[in-house]
Amino acid sequence: MAVRATGYTLNLTARSLRKQAGHTIVVALPNVGNTFFTPIVDSIERVAAARGYSVVISNRRIDQNQGGELTEYFLSNRADGLLLFDGTTDIAALRPAGAGSEGFFPTVVVCEAIPHSQLPTVKSDNLRASQMAVEHLIDLGHERIAHLAAPRYNVLYYERKAGFDAAMAHAGLPFDPCWEMTGDFSLESGVAAARQFVALSPRPTAVFCASDNMAIGFISELRNHELECPRDVSVVGFDDIPLARHFWPRLTTVRQKQVEMGRIAADLLLTSLGTQQPLNASQNVILPCELVIRESTRHL
Repeated sequence: MAVRATGYTLNLTARSLRKQAGHTIVVALPNVGNTFFTPIVDSIERVAAARGYSVVISNRRIDQNQGGELTEYFLSNRADGLLLFDGTTDIAALRPAGAGSEGFFPTVVVCEAIPHSQLPTVKSDNLRASQMAVEHLIDLGHERIAHLAAPRYNVLYYERKAGFDAAMAHAGLPFDPCWEMTGDFSLESGVAAARQFVALSPRPTAVFCASDNMAIGFISELRNHELECPRDVSVVGFDDIPLARHFWPRLTTVRQKQVEMGRIAADLLLTSLGTQQPLNASQNVILPCELVIRESTRHL
């Protein structure tokens, strides 16, 4: 970009005083193919359209852990604000040269909190939600409970693992480290985890999965090893994607408030843009989740 080559420093104060040129917000997703994001993005687009804004989707990859490419939207006046769904982003790159400690481009973090960030975050109460899911399995009589966790580089691993650990500790139940498997939220990683699971001895009687996609992949692969859910193992997912209620057995899962999450995040960002008031962590919103009990879990 010419602005980088010439060493031009963006004056955020001057930019805020002029009329926003883009009238566009960027939604940066870690995986646009993950259907979990669909109702959130739909909600964002509805709020944006009602306020006269358009939405641009930026599909990020795990190896794109820097925020530099996102700043190009702002430096070229193509966008006015950012809804960031990737908790691995280096937020220092969202602060242009010479902007000072408060000079971030207008940004709201969604779903995945960025540790030590002063940017506002809208997310689910992952710790309590995971705790509820594991407590449900314990109430059904399960004592050996496995955890198909989020990837360790992701903040959701630590939040949902904390809820899992809290429920197990409160019930005084042991946990063998071999009972923890990790995935990447995909069906394929659920399949891989099931192959690990069938080799365990003794085998857990229940599994808490950090996403519905992983849970569905896990259950599907069990059948290739002559194991059935919930006859041989109870499974709980996380998200309540549409497939969770149409898959068989219908999936017991944690329901996130995706539509509300998108609406609140978009409203925070667009209100800030409209009033020229800076965003900060005091505007954080943590949404409660709901446990939806279906046929993939049973009494031991």
